[in-house]
Amino acid sequence: IPGLSEHFILFNDDLMLAAPASPEDFFMADGRLVCYADRHSRKLTAFTRLLKKKKDDIKPFTFKGAMLNAARLTGRSIYYLKMDHTPKALLVSTYRNYYQEHPDSMILNISHRFREVDDYEAQELLYMLLHKQGRCHLISPSGILFFMQPKDKPDYVPKKLKRLKKGHYRFCCFNSLENAPEEDRKDVIRWI
Repeated sequence: IPGLSEHFILFNDDLMLAAPASPEDFFMADGRLVCYADRHSRKLTAFTRLLKKKKDDIKPFTFKGAMLNAARLTGRSIYYLKMDHTPKALLVSTYRNYYQEHPDSMILNISHRFREVDDYEAQELLYMLLHKQGRCHLISPSGILFFMQPKDKPDYVPKKLKRLKKGHYRFCCFNSLENAPEEDRKDVIRWI
């Protein structure tokens, strides 16, 4: 992206701040990036994905699968960084350097119209590279991220919103809100 700052923050369209933020929430004074993620076993996650049920006779390729692929590309066989739906602090130079050395990797990732089993999560790739170099500071998203997705449960949204009001969350993600029942959508929009 021409003119994009070296340090930038990626927000998905279903994500918002829930509290005042400062640059240190994303970029540390010592140059490390803040990554809201936990280390997880690649082998254990790959095994549990084998047990995942098929939908319409197909095993869906998920965000977690894309994170595992990114970790594999960086040569990490033991763990990956399980990212949640939080803002991502990123560096243009890390992407530029990696893709100059691995141009086929970029082409592979952008060549599919929809998710494919060999796709990888580009932010995971960056964080894994930086973590390997000691340039990434991990903070668990537990208690920091409020996450809500449509559920077919009575009073799900009112109970979640009540919890949100009591919590000290930095970030909110209202995932796939368009798939929620109309009254639930209205409640969330009123809260926002």
